[in-house]
Amino acid sequence: MGSLAQKLQNRFRCGEFARNVITVASGTVVAQVILAVSVLALARLYDQGPVGLLSNYMAIGTIVALIVTGRYEQAIVLPKNDEDALDLARLSLILAGVGTLVCLLLMVLLYQPLARSLQTPMMEGWFFVLLVSIFLNAMRTTLGFLLNRWKRYKGLSKSRMWNAAVAVALKLALFPLAQTGLLLGAVGGQFAGIGMLLKQAKSDVPGSHPFAWSNLRRVAREYKKFPLFMMPSAVTDSVAMYLPVLGAGFYFSPETAGNVAIAMGLLCLPAGIVGSAIAQVFYQECTVSLHAHEYLKVRNLLFKTWTRLFFTALLPMGVIYFWGPEIFSFVLGEKWATAGFYATILAPLFLSDLIRSPTASAFVTLGLQRRSFVFSLLTICTRAGALVYACHVNDYAAGLGLTVLIEIFLMATFNARILFELKRRRVARERELGA
Repeated sequence: MGSLAQKLQNRFRCGEFARNVITVASGTVVAQVILAVSVLALARLYDQGPVGLLSNYMAIGTIVALIVTGRYEQAIVLPKNDEDALDLARLSLILAGVGTLVCLLLMVLLYQPLARSLQTPMMEGWFFVLLVSIFLNAMRTTLGFLLNRWKRYKGLSKSRMWNAAVAVALKLALFPLAQTGLLLGAVGGQFAGIGMLLKQAKSDVPGSHPFAWSNLRRVAREYKKFPLFMMPSAVTDSVAMYLPVLGAGFYFSPETAGNVAIAMGLLCLPAGIVGSAIAQVFYQECTVSLHAHEYLKVRNLLFKTWTRLFFTALLPMGVIYFWGPEIFSFVLGEKWATAGFYATILAPLFLSDLIRSPTASAFVTLGLQRRSFVFSLLTICTRAGALVYACHVNDYAAGLGLTVLIEIFLMATFNARILFELKRRRVARERELGA
């Protein structure tokens, strides 16, 4: 772990920014190492079908969790006073509870058709377990942004480690239950991670601000852009991210979904180890710098982050691109060779996404929520169109290839739009000071 911290310090010499990244990354690395080792074990124990089913169920839960809070939790780091931040956290948790109850009513009506669509009628009842997962997901993101505001990165790191460790332990212990064991293990890991976040929030987050409905209504109006624009954008982002797995499960087979899920899961490891740590710290640093009108500092931070992420991820993604099937067959077993083939197709896309995603929060701090939603909508349209094409030619890999080509172009446009807005504001600020 010490050598990893030293390498990160050498790459990100930005004072406090580097220390915060290392703090978050250290816990994230442990969590991702646990998950990586678990993939090796679980891939040997489970076939593609159960893995695909779990991926589809959890994807549905993750998408719904983004809706129930209205994405107010993402605004927690923005207010200049702590009282508004606490009110936003309370608002998010109340909405999560109400949204989960609404989902319960809908689930009573829809759980059987959904189970049949996923070709899993034997697991109809497990959609109700997803309701628990939905609320835990919403609670995790709210507490995570709250701790992020107060720079309690150690608590975030511990939460990831506990989540990963408990989830893996339960999935291995409950192997005789097949897909049921996988689902219960995932939910159990969420409980463990939430417990650590609650412990950290109780000790480090000030709680003297009194509760008042009028305050909740006020912050709800003040930050209404988040449910109006950021929530649809986040939902479309999440649907776009999970669409390859959901599409494989709905229109091809659970086995295809399992292969895609394993391919995407392993390709996400670089983003999970480095990208997510940088994303949390970048969001906080970017917000502070923009409040101070330091647009040139934000631009320089963007370029440094993009460049270093590219060279960090180029080697592992390049190896997967050239030898994906061979690596997956050797590490996971011959039955996962198809997953390696899918990983070869997806590697360039994940390299591009790793560079873009940590700094995507700049769209929030720059107030570009509407444009962010447009980009998200274009992404989901691209993936949906590629899925339709894959169904038409009955070739799932062809649809993945089309997705990769179009989305790399969209990501480049996304980054260019951030730079354009920073330059526009910097020039406007200079004219204002000159006048």
